[in-house]
Amino acid sequence: MPKEIDLSGDWEILPVSRFDGNYELSGAFRKTRVPGHWQQTPGLEDYAGKAVYKRAFKFKPEPDQRFFLRLNGAFYWATAYLNEARLGANEGYFFPVEYEITGLLMKDNLLLVEVDCPNEPDKVNKRQLTGVFHHWDCLAPKLNPGGLWLPVEIHRSGPVRLSDPLFT
Repeated sequence: MPKEIDLSGDWEILPVSRFDGNYELSGAFRKTRVPGHWQQTPGLEDYAGKAVYKRAFKFKPEPDQRFFLRLNGAFYWATAYLNEARLGANEGYFFPVEYEITGLLMKDNLLLVEVDCPNEPDKVNKRQLTGVFHHWDCLAPKLNPGGLWLPVEIHRSGPVRLSDPLFT
């Protein structure tokens, strides 16, 4: 499927303790780069927990086209919102997920992605399957790999799209 827009680049990020899709966030957003992890953002070098990424963009949909938001890799839990509509949630890392956004796109758009990657103090009963990226004895103890690690894109297709075809 052809890529329509690559939303990589300058985003804003806000660490939060709770988020429920409320677009009226209070607090000082920081500039950050996507793709990347949040500890690469100045002031968040030791951060762990939950953060909201924000990106505004312009778009001109074409008739007879369908559009899909693709998160190529969010670390670890992610919930996406476009123009105040909740698109869906995903768990994992480096695991792409797509949401159809055809009916939600406008000329001016606001995309929020909530990412949650908390520290897990009980190393025996962890919920996150993060491989060597969390709590490996060869990494810095405060390392937390949360964030949008891979590009965020909008893809388009014609009026019909096959997803996950299976041929037998």
